[in-house]
Amino acid sequence: MDEEKKVIAALENAKFQWRTVPGIAKETKLADSKIWEIIDKHRAKGVIVRSSVPDAKGNILFTTR
Repeated sequence: MDEEKKVIAALENAKFQWRTVPGIAKETKLADSKIWEIIDKHRAKGVIVRSSVPDAKGNILFTTR
């Protein structure tokens, strides 16, 4: 599975409604920088969305449309 598919699959994991970059990194074993690159690319396409409210620890939350 390529890196983009791994990130999308992690975002669509039924166990979670929203995901943090550290959570995606833990699941995919990808570097945070690579995840940010993929998120930015897919946010521009409208595939990934960002929550307007961070989690309790201040992490930015993402999901797919």
